[in-house]
Amino acid sequence: MNNKTVKAIVIIVSIIFSIIGIFSFIFIVFIIVDTVEDKMYDNEVRESFSELILDAPDEFDKDDTYYINYSYDDNGTYCYMNIYPSEKYNTLEYEFNESIRYTLNDKVSGLNELNINGNKVLNAEVETEDSKEYYYGIESKNYYYIIKYSIYDNMKGDRSDIDTNLCYSAKDKTL
Repeated sequence: MNNKTVKAIVIIVSIIFSIIGIFSFIFIVFIIVDTVEDKMYDNEVRESFSELILDAPDEFDKDDTYYINYSYDDNGTYCYMNIYPSEKYNTLEYEFNESIRYTLNDKVSGLNELNINGNKVLNAEVETEDSKEYYYGIESKNYYYIIKYSIYDNMKGDRSDIDTNLCYSAKDKTL
């Protein structure tokens, strides 16, 4: 091989390794940024739920990917509880009213104001063809919490174990 060929090979190899190095560096930076953003998001989520104490039964499965979701399935009933925090931009009443979903075929209770553990709690119930949904709005120092507790029951509540069925008994104990 002559000198020019060796120089050309060295230049080509250098360029290839430089390109690989640049792409590796960019890939590593993206991984680091993604990891930092995930940790920041996790801290924000943890902070947003720091002012709410819930006592969900141990039997409930918990998922806290984007918001907190508890679910349970047993004996023809399925229930879940979603908890959405939001910073205080509007009033609790506004946030609460915006969160309730229903159709014209549903039975919707009026807005109730409850006192739970010394806190003002807004409440409304929606009965659909397939479920009973309980909405709660709670105000803490820095956040509003909208809680939706839904029960899907194959027997539509016509059951002998309604007093001991965890989906029904956990609803009032959780808040």
